[in-house]
Amino acid sequence: MNNDIMKFLNIEDKDIIISKILIDGNTKEIHLEKVLKVEFCPACSSRMHSKGKYIRKINHPILQDGFQLKLIVAQRKWRCTNPQCNLYFNDQFNFISKYKQSSNITPYMILNEMKNIHITTADVAKRYNISDTAVHYIFLQYLDVKRLPLPEIISVDEVFLDIDFKHRYALVIMDFNTLEIVDILPNRWEETTNAYFLSIPLEERKNVKYLICDMYNPYINYTKRYFPNSIAVVDSFHVVAWITRKIRYYINNVKKKFQARDYKLYEEACKRNNRPIDSKNIPVSKEVYLLNNFKWLILENVDNIDYQHELRYNHKLKAYLNTYDYEKMFFQLDDKFMDIRRLKEKYIEFNKTKEKDLNKIEILLNDLIDLYDRSSLAMFKEFSEILKKHKQEVINSFIYITDNKENERRLSNGPMEGYNRTPKDFKRNSRGLSNFEYARSRLIWSNRKNEPVLSIPKSKQEVYKFKK
Repeated sequence: MNNDIMKFLNIEDKDIIISKILIDGNTKEIHLEKVLKVEFCPACSSRMHSKGKYIRKINHPILQDGFQLKLIVAQRKWRCTNPQCNLYFNDQFNFISKYKQSSNITPYMILNEMKNIHITTADVAKRYNISDTAVHYIFLQYLDVKRLPLPEIISVDEVFLDIDFKHRYALVIMDFNTLEIVDILPNRWEETTNAYFLSIPLEERKNVKYLICDMYNPYINYTKRYFPNSIAVVDSFHVVAWITRKIRYYINNVKKKFQARDYKLYEEACKRNNRPIDSKNIPVSKEVYLLNNFKWLILENVDNIDYQHELRYNHKLKAYLNTYDYEKMFFQLDDKFMDIRRLKEKYIEFNKTKEKDLNKIEILLNDLIDLYDRSSLAMFKEFSEILKKHKQEVINSFIYITDNKENERRLSNGPMEGYNRTPKDFKRNSRGLSNFEYARSRLIWSNRKNEPVLSIPKSKQEVYKFKK
């Protein structure tokens, strides 16, 4: 029976016996000790004398059945009977280390728990009955996260960690094919990227064929500075996001005009009725209501709008309306709205093309640039200049590659944009971050599938070397 329990506890030590098992509330105590046998001195081979026992309480979180499991280990103390030797030692147990209050399996279970980026150190500490600091230390002690070899296609983007001035925006490097994080740099400063990338052998950097990024010029220049055999690819999402941001800004300016009009009318009404002016209680006009709640009619891709014919009563507008009615009212608010959506949709249509001939893509893009350049709208004239500046990088975004599963994929920062949610959630769940090394290791550990664990954990000096 004892042997079965020992196997269940994952304790591989044939010399251990269980003396008793106690249950007190939600705490289960298993008392262990070594089988009593004659001991001989390893130094002089004289017989050893038992000097009694001392008790150690060890956390051993192998049971996850609602109980807090504690192993009560009775360790005998032995002294050599040879007065010229007088060697002293204690019983040794394979599953615990000297001075530790948790069994040797605990760190590996903690590391496994922390594969889930949404679990905090406080959650793990509570589950394993240790302190937050101990979880933090164990995590850094058993992992030495290195960068991966540079792949042919890399995606780069910054993520807001806001640890301190030096670690405000971390630079994430991702393998486009495997979706694994190659590395995370503390910031995107030139001195940091120079020291990092130039320390990588040139032959390895020559392996990079494509660098996918947004329209941030230093990223695009990485191809010239660090990766001589690569070309830059501007992610289509960021191009669309640029014009969408300009449209939002224009809508907000239109809304401000109506709000200024509403405030003036409210102020005049207050004066006529001898009432105090309360800026927090200005009535929301129909125009402001539409601009607040229906701007998606211009921002959303037309193909994605679900036009509903069914009439539904709107209490604010006091009318039965459908999608077409809202669209008509919204576009009547400004005579440029219709033209803005039409020109925006031209780029959406271009971006969705299935054309793979880059020469034809260039012709289509040149036509768009000319169209926007002739527009009377300032935002599209500026958009025309942006497209001219990054024309080749935009054209490169229409390159398709075949992955390991023989699937064709267009080059984009879509995987990176999907991943960027993870650091944000991690930062929010952690209620802020204070240690970049821990944040980097935790983010990469949760992302990689086969990251190794150290067989010999790092020393305290190695763990906290970043503090020097």
